Amino acid sequence: MSPALPHQVHLLEGHASKVRSCEFSPDGRFIASGGFGEMKVWNAATGQLAHDHSVGNIWTREVTTQFSPDSGHIAAGDFTGVVRVYEAATGELVHVLREKRLDGSVNRCVFSPDGRLFAALRGNSAVNLWAADTGRLVHNLKIKSLAGLSGYACDFSPDSRLLAWAGGDGGKKLGIWDVGTGSEVHRLKGHKKQVWTCQFSPDGRLIASASEDKTVRVWDATTGDPLHVLEGHSARVRACSFSPDGRLIASCSDDKTLRLWDAASGSERRVLEGHTAPIGACSFSADGRLIASTSGDGTARVWDAVTGSERRVFSGHLGPVTACSFGPDGRLLATAGDDGTVRVWRPE
Repeated sequence: MSPALPHQVHLLEGHASKVRSCEFSPDGRFIASGGFGEMKVWNAATGQLAHDHSVGNIWTREVTTQFSPDSGHIAAGDFTGVVRVYEAATGELVHVLREKRLDGSVNRCVFSPDGRLFAALRGNSAVNLWAADTGRLVHNLKIKSLAGLSGYACDFSPDSRLLAWAGGDGGKKLGIWDVGTGSEVHRLKGHKKQVWTCQFSPDGRLIASASEDKTVRVWDATTGDPLHVLEGHSARVRACSFSPDGRLIASCSDDKTLRLWDAASGSERRVLEGHTAPIGACSFSADGRLIASTSGDGTARVWDAVTGSERRVFSGHLGPVTACSFGPDGRLLATAGDDGTVRVWRPE
């Protein structure tokens, strides 16, 4: 298909409803997109549909997806609490991972960096850890002492030894678990409202968390001690992300700004303005030179991470843009939208 817009490489159509996630495989061969009750996997080079999977119907909650580190498999978690693992190339079903009690939808699914484990974060009081090769349940991480427990975010440390999790008590609690023992090692207290994102730094020494309380907080991953409170946003912070070298943290907010922070000192470096509606997602390119952001204003924007200047504005989506993902070499950017499409762009 020839590009319909400047810098657009592919228009990926076929979702029956809103698309809420898109992700390149680590080897750059595929793009996975998650919608309401469905997941599709596309050939990144041709834009052709490789395979698709229906889970329920378009009135159900969105499907969450992630590729394994070796790009060989893709996992899809759904509203029923079931996680299905497929061969990325063929779409063959490999594992169906389910608890005996299916009492919580899967809000996020994550492979460990070493590829040995798989975490399913549920909307109830549990994070399930599964062996990626056999599908065996290794640990069921649960905090029984918290009321109103619901999981919103989780992330493995780069060495795969720890798992950070956010949720509970109105979604404002953070915890760190030892993956080997299944025991909680730290409780991180400070956020006053729901935490939307938590992420380890590339060296595993820090954790950043973004919250409804308008702050990003930085924590010592070894001790659990609070290090910095990043204040400046005037509305909820939807997401935060470390740069690949770990020196910067990008945060995006309902206040329509993208902000860059010094990870070591917590000082604000730049405020990137241009969006005219809340920003829901942001992502660094693999070399750290570029940042992409997506917004309810119908655009995705690409920024220079050093100067803060706006490099590209992509306006093809017919409605809010919900997610973005750079390809591993930084030459392509995928965006997902409420218009039911995924679009692939040249960011430079």
